[in-house]
Amino acid sequence: MELIGIYLLLCLPVGLLAQFYGRSAGGWFLLSIILSPLLVGIALLIAGRAQDRDRRRCPVCAEDIRLEAVKCRYCGADVAQNQAAPETAGEWLRRHRTDPPTP
Repeated sequence: MELIGIYLLLCLPVGLLAQFYGRSAGGWFLLSIILSPLLVGIALLIAGRAQDRDRRRCPVCAEDIRLEAVKCRYCGADVAQNQAAPETAGEWLRRHRTDPPTP
């Protein structure tokens, strides 16, 4: 009986971590009871945070803001939809890459 209590106690942090990641705490808790708290905890860490489809990141302060936002509520930067997205490091490298001379 004590082992069941300890097992359930080990499943509890998986549910709490799932809630912190924005996922279903009860679902992940039950999954950890059925399978294993260790395996499900590792799977949850690999899965990471749930992505909000109605949110995006502010290009200035990197806070999550709504898709419809024109101005960031955290830093006040203009983030209108029609503005061009900032250039990523990969795009910059592709633009500035020089190919080695061919023999």
